Amino acid sequence: MRPSAGFFATCGCIFLAGNALAATYPVDDRASAPYESTAKMEWDSVAPVRGVSASLSGRMMVQVRLDVRAWQHRAGRIYLRLQNTTLNAINAAWVTNGRLLPGNVRSGERSLVYSGPIQAEAIEDVMVLTIHADGRRLVRNEPVKFSFEIDVD
Repeated sequence: MRPSAGFFATCGCIFLAGNALAATYPVDDRASAPYESTAKMEWDSVAPVRGVSASLSGRMMVQVRLDVRAWQHRAGRIYLRLQNTTLNAINAAWVTNGRLLPGNVRSGERSLVYSGPIQAEAIEDVMVLTIHADGRRLVRNEPVKFSFEIDVD
């Protein structure tokens, strides 16, 4: 599984309003960079047993830099979106150094990574992502595409 250039940056976003008063915008994350160019995926079991999930897992560290100057001095909620894959076969979980929230997300969904006032021009943190895929549903190597979006009140 290989992230695209700029890791999070080249992914398109789907915009959903959290409520009637909020607006959702893409967050520029072009300054984010993975420590590795790909997440090396390995089978979770050497010899999968019939009826047991044939899953793959891999890890990757990413230096996340979110350009939030457009929303500075406002409050908002930032989400990490995992784009839909061919068969919705990807799950990702992550831990951080504390600036962003830890969490998990499935293909086609988004998960909260920050909530509160935006006081600086950028939000930075390191994410250690663990990616899980259902090996029975994947037919080829697929890029894992993440993006960030913000709901601003």
